[in-house]
Amino acid sequence: GFKFWSKILLVFSRLVKRKKNAILIFNGRKKSLVGNQLYFVKYLKKIGADYTVISSSRNLIKTLNLNGINASFSYSLIAFRKFFSFKITIVSHGMYDVKPYCLDTKSQLVINIWHGSPVKKIGKFLSKSNNEFFDFSYITVNSEIEGETMMKAFEIGKEKILKTGLCKNDSLLSENRNPKKEIIYLPTFRDWKDSISLFPFADRNLKQLDTFLNKIGYKLIVKPHVNSIHNEEFDHFKKIKIIDSNYDIQELILNSSILITDYSGVFIDFLLLNRPIIFYPYDLERYTKERGFIYNYNDITPGYHVKSQNEMIKAINQYVKNPSIHSNERQILKNKFHDHFDAKACERIYTVIKEYFKKC
Repeated sequence: GFKFWSKILLVFSRLVKRKKNAILIFNGRKKSLVGNQLYFVKYLKKIGADYTVISSSRNLIKTLNLNGINASFSYSLIAFRKFFSFKITIVSHGMYDVKPYCLDTKSQLVINIWHGSPVKKIGKFLSKSNNEFFDFSYITVNSEIEGETMMKAFEIGKEKILKTGLCKNDSLLSENRNPKKEIIYLPTFRDWKDSISLFPFADRNLKQLDTFLNKIGYKLIVKPHVNSIHNEEFDHFKKIKIIDSNYDIQELILNSSILITDYSGVFIDFLLLNRPIIFYPYDLERYTKERGFIYNYNDITPGYHVKSQNEMIKAINQYVKNPSIHSNERQILKNKFHDHFDAKACERIYTVIKEYFKKC
């Protein structure tokens, strides 16, 4: 299978002399380029760096090329040649991002820019991890505490931790944008395969929720997790809208006055704006048992915790009237989970790459 092929490729890879000072970005998401990868690619494009996005989705390649982003299809001769000549590889998920290729830290600099701030268990925190063959030179993190988490999750030493900040947060720190009258709901995925209701309230009455939102003049935007299964439509509501799961979260965050989430690490990003967060941990017991958390959930979630639609409406009302409620708690957590506030994460990562180029 793939692991056997990777080992053969690894041997062959080390026999080839790599020449080019160029960067390969492996996109394992297929449908879209999002998060840290999107913002790092935007930065590379802006400074005129030599880079190529590699993806196994022909549709994505076409879209990226139309938007002026250099991209090649994974199973093409061009991608094959670039894999064996480029010195830098960027990944954001795991070893399956690079299929059908492999990660080779002996002949390439492999930077794992990851895809978010881990709150739920990942890597070695889980009893089963798919990343046992996942090797990289560095992994980027927001803070000291996140670095310690990644060291345990991937069983790596401190020398592999790059405390640069995450690329996607540069946009949140560089744009002084006033929020719109929008509330964003970002639930995370569950490891179990049941179809998930996006609003599993016992007292669910979305018509009542829509009427309330209409009254206060706010829109509720629901973005399902890209890995979740759901079968709900909200077309008949005025103020509740569902959007594509591949939509760029950073844009939604910048526009939102309030975030609602359960266990998604996106709230760590949202802390940078010090805007209200409502936590809806409706299946906390099951989630703790089946997936689990790296930190104590209650210790790191600064905001109202709601268990019903009625409680959620009350929480929204409170925050609309006074967004500074829980501001101090948010500030404390912001300083705990972030070490940089200067919108220069991409620049810091590229500095590491330039230093590597000098040694080549």
